[in-house]
Amino acid sequence: MLGEPQAVDPEVARTLSRDEVQRSRSFRYERDRRRYVQRRTILRMILSQYLSAPAATIRFTYGPNGKPALDVEDDAGLRFSLASSGEVALYAVTRARRVGVDVEALRPLIDLAGLIARFCTPREASHMAGLAAEERERAAFAVWTRKEAYVKALGEGLSLAPNQVDVSPGADLGAWTIETMVPLPGYVGAVAAEGDDWRVRRLEWAPSRTVPA
Repeated sequence: MLGEPQAVDPEVARTLSRDEVQRSRSFRYERDRRRYVQRRTILRMILSQYLSAPAATIRFTYGPNGKPALDVEDDAGLRFSLASSGEVALYAVTRARRVGVDVEALRPLIDLAGLIARFCTPREASHMAGLAAEERERAAFAVWTRKEAYVKALGEGLSLAPNQVDVSPGADLGAWTIETMVPLPGYVGAVAAEGDDWRVRRLEWAPSRTVPA
């Protein structure tokens, strides 16, 4: 849980690249700008530990669908993914395998039946049909985060329709494994990565509310 930063330290802002600074200026609300700066800075700090390099020197490239990756010159076999919702951000880092992560804050869904019909496969919808209303809503968020994590890992973006991705129990995902997680009460998340010989090693990061350098 990252919380809401009260201010952005000027020294921290210098860690970001020029395009990240420009992106931060595009946010309409100050809260969103601070969140963006905080989360991109933490991403750089995490990767700097793996690369043994200053956070400010890390360079990113972006795929056709916007998926970020390390610049070729920096690439040490690391793959990463990040996602945020509300006050929570998730980061996943792997070596030599694609990875995707997603997180959502649980909240009431106005048209749950319509969402399930539009975004779920028949098998997923059938599985949720037998659940009680509250369980079905939570299951819908779990299914959605699993889909998002998987699609982000593939780097397909919006080119792969959600109702074409089956992440129900027992679904054949080929060389992929997806795990659901609960980062904090009131949230649900998922991580997807190639292979089945990995496990989640959870580390919590709780920076000060002023986002230290």
